[in-house]
Amino acid sequence: MTLPLGQGRGSGHGQPPEAVAVQRSLLLCALLRATGTPARLRAGYGTYFVEGFHDDHWVTEYRAADGSWRLADAQVSTGLYDVPFDPLDVPRDRFVVAGQAWRACRTGLSPFLGLRKVTLPRR
Repeated sequence: MTLPLGQGRGSGHGQPPEAVAVQRSLLLCALLRATGTPARLRAGYGTYFVEGFHDDHWVTEYRAADGSWRLADAQVSTGLYDVPFDPLDVPRDRFVVAGQAWRACRTGLSPFLGLRKVTLPRR
């Protein structure tokens, strides 16, 4: 079943409309691709919603004209949040990409979650 944009998680379930970051990121990704701009979705953790907390979040990563890859936050660009950076160029130290978080956990170090060492139980 396909839901119209804005209906689903974050809409009609007691969550505010701004909770649909994945839908906004997907729409931005599709619009960028329609212009011929390489783009992809990135899951991870934003550090700019609540100080000291890594909130699970989605952004769009796109290739800029200079060839670099940049992160864009379609949710923040709506003006619902006051952030000290351009939402179309989210600093890499303000968004931890999921793969980066996974590698940190696998090595036993997870400073982005406020932990110094993670010890996983052996099976």
